[in-house]
Amino acid sequence: MLYALIGPEFVNFWAWRQRKVACRTSEILKDWSRVHGFFAAMGGFVDGKEVLSLQRIEELVRNEEIEYPIVSRQEIGDRSKGDAVTKGLVVSQTAWFLLQCDARSRVGGSVQL
Repeated sequence: MLYALIGPEFVNFWAWRQRKVACRTSEILKDWSRVHGFFAAMGGFVDGKEVLSLQRIEELVRNEEIEYPIVSRQEIGDRSKGDAVTKGLVVSQTAWFLLQCDARSRVGGSVQL
């Protein structure tokens, strides 16, 4: 949250990086989509008490130490906590944020006392 307050571009970079990692994962693990990559990146796969990182999943699959985790996109979507109200809130907050950024850029950001 602190990064978002200091510089919103940090949040954009973080989201871009997560997407890049999810795409790379779907390329390495051929049966997975980006949805699976995002799910793995957020710690959705657990082995006992250990949360499996993307690198650990790839390593275990390559070494054939675990059976390839088969989870459908539908199963991942069923775990989503988002509904129309929360998504509407996010869209309205994002629109408000963009309007504020636009207004600040038009003023020039200078403050005169």
